[in-house]
This record gives sequence, structure tokens and C-alpha cells, in this order.
Amino acid sequence: MSAPELKPCPFCGGEAEATNYVIEASVACKKCDATITKEHGQYDDTGYDAAIVAWNTRADLCDPTQDERVRALVKAAEAQLDYMDMCNDAGDLERNLRAALRALEQG
Repeated sequence: MSAPELKPCPFCGGEAEATNYVIEASVACKKCDATITKEHGQYDDTGYDAAIVAWNTRADLCDPTQDERVRALVKAAEAQLDYMDMCNDAGDLERNLRAALRALEQG
């Protein structure tokens, strides 16, 4: 039996390993220890396949520029930056926030 195909860790990109224990099966990242565990079911259901499917399942990525909540946050951040400019209260926060907004706009 060949080793199952596992996607990289969704958190750190590390290599994952599937293990079938006595009462449960798990898939864990070898780098950051992120783990998903599925208990054994009845009879031949070891939870092994379910753990692998769960590990390999990823949420669909969305375009943040199309999310109304992100647009509202950007609008609030821009208003705060305008206020900071007016008060001459610029600094690292302002530079970092402007860089983040530019990156968001560029995708």
C-alpha cells in the first residue's frame, strides 16, 4: 500500500504525515504539529481516510477586494491615515498601513 497523498500544511507549508492509531487516525504537520484527528468508527471504518480527506480539504480563497467588510476596513484605515497626516502623527504605523493598503489594491 502506498503512502497517501497529503497536501502541505495549510499553516506553515510543512510536510504532513498520516498515522493510524488504535482508537483514532490523524494527520499532523511534521514542522508545526498542526493536527487533525478522526476517531475510529464501527467495523472497518478506521477514520484514516476521513482524516486524510479532512487534512486535504481547503477553503476556497476569496478576492478580498470584493468583500464588503474588507472595503469598509480599508475606508476606515484611509480615514485614520488622513487624520494622522493632518495631525502630523505619522510614523511606522502609518507607513505599514499604507504599504498594506497598496498590497491589497495590487492583489
